[in-house]
Amino acid sequence: MTTWLASALLLVIADAAAALPPPDGSYAVGMRRFELTDPARRGVVSPKADEPRVLPGYVWYPAKRGTRGTRPYLTSAEVADQGRAMARNFKYDAEELTGLDKISANSVEGAPPARGHKFPIVIFNHGYECYPAQNTALLERLASHGYIVMSVGHPHDAADMRLANGELLTTIHPAGNDAEYASLRKILTSGPGHDARTAALRGYMQAFSRDRLGASFIAWRDDTLFIARSIEKRALPPELLPILATGNPLRVGFMGMSFGGAIAASSCRLVKQCRVVINLDGSNYDPDLFNASVERPLLLMMSDWVHLPLPNRPSTPEFTFNDYSYEPWRRAGLNPDVVRLRLDGIRHMGYTDLILLLDGPERETRFGTIAPLTALEAISATSLAFLNQYLKDGHRKALDEVIERTPVLHIHSPVSVRQWASGRQ
Repeated sequence: MTTWLASALLLVIADAAAALPPPDGSYAVGMRRFELTDPARRGVVSPKADEPRVLPGYVWYPAKRGTRGTRPYLTSAEVADQGRAMARNFKYDAEELTGLDKISANSVEGAPPARGHKFPIVIFNHGYECYPAQNTALLERLASHGYIVMSVGHPHDAADMRLANGELLTTIHPAGNDAEYASLRKILTSGPGHDARTAALRGYMQAFSRDRLGASFIAWRDDTLFIARSIEKRALPPELLPILATGNPLRVGFMGMSFGGAIAASSCRLVKQCRVVINLDGSNYDPDLFNASVERPLLLMMSDWVHLPLPNRPSTPEFTFNDYSYEPWRRAGLNPDVVRLRLDGIRHMGYTDLILLLDGPERETRFGTIAPLTALEAISATSLAFLNQYLKDGHRKALDEVIERTPVLHIHSPVSVRQWASGRQ
């Protein structure tokens, strides 16, 4: 057990997760909230045609030496909006997330940024119907190791978020999904074999474009590209300028969880400065990334489909749905810059802070059988090593060492898809 994990374990057990595990990097961590408005877009996935596209979010960053302190994980006002919305969206008990303002995070709001370095920048996308702070423990750890991390909210597809002007942007659940898309997606993920599954890609692009999820895909992709352009042009709110002035806009990575992870992979290849992408258990939706290269180094961390399979999904160790994505089928598994990992014992929502913050009889159903701090250590150590390799000129050896010392991590190779594709006439 690492020193960081051991100290975190003592803190969490001591007071029922009253504090997130402290980050172990050499920098103190600052945090700021922000809002960015894209003047070119209105009425995006909104019932109001004239609604401006305002993106609320958080930035974590290396703070000035000597910075000390904590802050509430979420403010009481954020709990009232985002916490209640999360409980509603995921059918949790209405009271389960009401105490998030009593939990301490390990960053100081408004702390002066550290000087003397140009830090790589990471853009993070939350999961569908989730909240921008959903991976605070992970992102604080990255910031403590010298990264500026911006987590952007995607209104109406996120939990309810209140803007600085008091307007509440509520979750709008997709309605009237395209029936053909739903049928094709089911075949693609759960069909009886490679031939049947991949046949569903015929007509997929057109059906996806008609589905509400297709509109979300475009909205999130364009949100992410807008954030990247804003960073490049320094077109940012005044409070963010001193922070981003310490960043290196030529060393950028995209990252996300679930739908946000899929968006990160789809967006990174469209941004010249984006050098690396991390997808935390996001299934690909992008028609352009089936049987095609993602064109960037990619870390894909997946939940345990072998021991904790989803209903009617394949559970063989040799295949999972994302094997059809990110590499040409005939060369699937041969690109050393595309790393696919299965994390034993974890379910999808275990890739969020909620695995640390919620307990009780529903824990295994929601998050899996993995110990919360084991999950956090595996996800954050792997992510840090991968980012260091491509954004800080590190070496692959560091990632290999993380995998070797972490028994719950398994390298997955899509050899089944490659052999099938190579055998086709």
